[in-house]
Amino acid sequence: MVKFFQFIFLISLFCSGSLMAQELNAVVRVDESQVQTTERRVFRDMEVQFARFLNDRKWSRDEFDYNEKINVNIQIVLKPTDRVGIYSGSLIIQAARPVYNSSYITSTFFFRDSDFSFAYVESQPLDFNVNSFQTNLASVLGFYANIILGMDYDSFSPLGGTPYFEIARNIQQQASQASGGPGWDPSAGGNASRNRAALINNIINPQLEPIRSIMYNYHRMGLDTFIEDPDKSRAVVLEGLKKLKEVRNYNPGAIYLISFFDAKRDELTKMFSKGDMAVRRQAFELLSTMDPSKAEEYRTIIN
Repeated sequence: MVKFFQFIFLISLFCSGSLMAQELNAVVRVDESQVQTTERRVFRDMEVQFARFLNDRKWSRDEFDYNEKINVNIQIVLKPTDRVGIYSGSLIIQAARPVYNSSYITSTFFFRDSDFSFAYVESQPLDFNVNSFQTNLASVLGFYANIILGMDYDSFSPLGGTPYFEIARNIQQQASQASGGPGWDPSAGGNASRNRAALINNIINPQLEPIRSIMYNYHRMGLDTFIEDPDKSRAVVLEGLKKLKEVRNYNPGAIYLISFFDAKRDELTKMFSKGDMAVRRQAFELLSTMDPSKAEEYRTIIN
């Protein structure tokens, strides 16, 4: 799945429009195979309108050149429905940025949202106001736009994404109060520990702040300098993993931590599959302990 997203990112780098001011370069795909209908045009319209909502809107005060845009891939898998114009399903979201002095693109955010529901009429305008709730659809898209920006800014400066996470928090609170829809309440439903509310609560939780600090060291001190000195970069990332272990010790189920490994698992495995064996063994022990369900995947580090 991650490799598929990376392929989409590479395609989007060369095939998307060249709006110079906006921050996001999003591709949206809707899988409606479970929906029983003979009219499929509305789903293609969703793909176009959702991408326009994300790509054509200004989300920050900064100017982004084309090669600075944040690449975003969103896959929406819809469930069967018997209500006209009402849809529900899941979102898989990944965002990525380029690594300095290379053609490599690194994932900064990966998240599975199983509580996506929305009303939609073909070609309807998607009104959005950051200070008030309009629709569940606009709030979900606006929420993730700001999460993606926050992750990207955190990767370039220590805790640089704070303003965007605060906006995402505001969107979540407004949506929870106004709509009561799934995904906005951190205490409701079977997926409450892994929904949007839980995600933003994790991100702004001071106890989990080391994850945000690691985002900067990982990307700027690790990946962006990897070509110059791979061993030094691995050492930086290894120190970050040790700090992540401390976070996991007191909050093993944190969705922010799970999201981090979903985004970085393949990359970390490849990164530590070369270099000093002592470093590789340390990385394997840390990764297999913190992400135990994928221990066999990490074993290639020491093979």
